[in-house]
Amino acid sequence: MEDIKTKHQVHVPKRVREYMFELLSTFIAVALAFLSQYYFQYRSDRSTEHDLMVSLVADLRTDIKNIDELSSHNNEAEKCAKQIFDICNGNFYAKSNQIKLYQLTDILTTLALSVNFSQSAINQLKNSGGMHLVTDNKISNIITDYDNEIRHLELFTSNVASYKREFVISSNTIFYGAGWNISLENDLTDLQFLNKIFQSTGSALMTSDKYALLKYANNALIFIGYRLSYSQSSIHQKERALQLITLIQSRYHIE
Repeated sequence: MEDIKTKHQVHVPKRVREYMFELLSTFIAVALAFLSQYYFQYRSDRSTEHDLMVSLVADLRTDIKNIDELSSHNNEAEKCAKQIFDICNGNFYAKSNQIKLYQLTDILTTLALSVNFSQSAINQLKNSGGMHLVTDNKISNIITDYDNEIRHLELFTSNVASYKREFVISSNTIFYGAGWNISLENDLTDLQFLNKIFQSTGSALMTSDKYALLKYANNALIFIGYRLSYSQSSIHQKERALQLITLIQSRYHIE
């Protein structure tokens, strides 16, 4: 009987070419995975960038509308402050002029002080990490400048509000509170109230002190002066908004 010999499988080393092929295949697969991930992330970022630019244009148009609304009252505000000054320096004893002071003061105290800027899109861009989504550096720089100017105008608003407060405080020493609701249409109820005061005291004002009246008039001029200055600054902001809209429309093809 023939001896049964156990056969062992002989391991033949792979050739270097096969190892290189496997290594290259692995490298290509990993590289394609990275490229695919980068491509989809790039597409996602560009889609997000476009959507944010659409939102930003809408916000800027709202800002422009609000700026125009604020500035539309500039002439009226300046005219009211000058009329207050003229009356206080003239015949403030006349009943008609005293009622006019009530009316003018009511107008000034109800004027809008500032622009409520829409910052939703800008805040989203800032939260994305320093506006890295914006690929156009010029647009990115103007957005940054626009946002910085909003911060400046917010500080400006606090100054305007403080001067309005001074104006209101000085007017509280001159007017009876019930007259605040008088409008230029001459609400009869309020006029009847002032008529009764005038008939009983000879004046619809709480005081006829010249110094108090001039202080009140000067505070009106100062308050409106600062408000007009704020409005002028907001008009410059409107110019930035228009420039930014034009650039965004040309870069992102947004209507």
